[in-house]
Amino acid sequence: MHCSIHTNVHPMVGMDLHNGIVPGVPPVPTPFMPHFVAQVLGGLNLKASLAKTVMSHNFITLQRGSDIGLGIGHVATNILFPLLVLTSSSVSQFGSFTVQLEGKPAAIAPLVYVGFNFNCYDPVPWNTNLVVAPGCNMAGFNYADYVASMVSIALSMAVGFVCSKAFGGLTSASGAIVGRVFGKAFLKEGLEDIAQSQFGQFVQSGTEEIMKYHFGNAIDAGSSLVGHELGLQDNSFTAEAANFYTGEILDS
Repeated sequence: MHCSIHTNVHPMVGMDLHNGIVPGVPPVPTPFMPHFVAQVLGGLNLKASLAKTVMSHNFITLQRGSDIGLGIGHVATNILFPLLVLTSSSVSQFGSFTVQLEGKPAAIAPLVYVGFNFNCYDPVPWNTNLVVAPGCNMAGFNYADYVASMVSIALSMAVGFVCSKAFGGLTSASGAIVGRVFGKAFLKEGLEDIAQSQFGQFVQSGTEEIMKYHFGNAIDAGSSLVGHELGLQDNSFTAEAANFYTGEILDS
């Protein structure tokens, strides 16, 4: 299966649920308020994992695990709106582990030209959003890539749940602020970085070896094919992926 590679200008739009506080006298804590959210995947270029030497249609490509970070618009009647924007998160969890962009797996749209990120929901990251990813630069996405991506998603959700339980009880305005700032913005990021460091690559490699054992080396072709018209450095793809390139000449 071939899927479009994410770039910094692909838009993410959707609806997140957050614990909030509705203005009033007194203010009313309100769990699971819907918030309309939107931002491009590059965000404010403060946290996104950009492969700056790898261009797709003259836009910068993204590595798997890229996070839009702060600056995601949240539209709702919520006193905590500024905190939501400052601590926002939207992660491109699905990736092609065979196709390397500056040494890391490429972020892709798992529904070919449409994908979804995992956003800063309460209590755990979730994905009621769409990433619209048009383009003709594609990366191979196979079962092993899917398993590795899902394992990373499970880890992220588990960390989010633990942090929500530890910090996020929405019983007062102060409790909500402490949970949002400390639980979600700092501890959660640190734990996710530790939990997911190199782990997705390990899971993908292990799954692919199991598939090869049962189905033979024919699995290589499907996992290594990539799209065309990418302007890449010589070392941007693994040697295996380059061998199965669809025929266009890679730019040096």
